[in-house]
Amino acid sequence: MSWDGRQSVFDHLGRTLSDKDAAEYTELVWTVIEQAMKHSNEHSATISPNKSLMDFFEEKAEQLFPSDFAEDKEALRKRHLFLHMAEMWGAFVGSPIQQQSLKFFWLEECIDGENLFVAETYSKILARIAKPALQGAEIRFEKKVKRTIARGTEDKPRVTVESTEGEPLVFDEVVLTTPLGWLKKNKEAFQPELPGRLIQAIDAIGYGHLDKVSAQATFCLFEHCW
Repeated sequence: MSWDGRQSVFDHLGRTLSDKDAAEYTELVWTVIEQAMKHSNEHSATISPNKSLMDFFEEKAEQLFPSDFAEDKEALRKRHLFLHMAEMWGAFVGSPIQQQSLKFFWLEECIDGENLFVAETYSKILARIAKPALQGAEIRFEKKVKRTIARGTEDKPRVTVESTEGEPLVFDEVVLTTPLGWLKKNKEAFQPELPGRLIQAIDAIGYGHLDKVSAQATFCLFEHCW
């Protein structure tokens, strides 16, 4: 589909903005978004992890609408309007702009070109990926794993997988995929305990609400392999 770019924009009190203001502030927001991505890409190593995308917008608001005195109502009005408009970015990625990291904002950069949609499902891709396992392995369904135990040495690793049915299975290597929410609630399922830095990351990370239906985390279960 093709959109002509016009928008109906309402302020925080439900009042409709003029077409002129809607177009002007929308353009400003997208310009600053591009600047934030460029800044994040070039300076990610030195940007504080505590600095949010909203912090960047607030700095830009002061530059775009400068004021020589604190009670310049028109400059304040424009800043507030601009910052309210900036919050629309949260609708694109599914998280409030105040919680989005400027340090890693470069990861949100869009791929150039048209948006393409898969006419069918991804079933053919999954079937091709699964083919070697289905041909050469024993697949067991409805077996609930309660914990994994990593033993052995780095040269001869051994991983025991225990199920709720009490049937231990021993492997040289294990690749485990789980939903993030499960990891948050079941960190005791790993023996030895996961490294502190990984536990901290699991506790701290979260998902936005846009296209985050079935994300998974993958770990390699040996010592020194996190």
